[in-house]
Amino acid sequence: MQHKHLGPLTDADYRRLNEELTRSEHVRQQIDLAIQAGFPCEDQDRACQAIRDQLSQIKRTYFPDRP
Repeated sequence: MQHKHLGPLTDADYRRLNEELTRSEHVRQQIDLAIQAGFPCEDQDRACQAIRDQLSQIKRTYFPDRP
């Protein structure tokens, strides 16, 4: 099925967004483990979440009909 998208982004960009969201989830899991172990990683956790939020917003904006 062909999906429509808005703007200058391509299907390759969509795949890359998904890859980066998956990677950022893995990073978030590692940060969670570090925090549980007592390392002060709250700043990194906030930065990771900000990046995830930005990637998700780009995905929703340019690929609104895709999961």
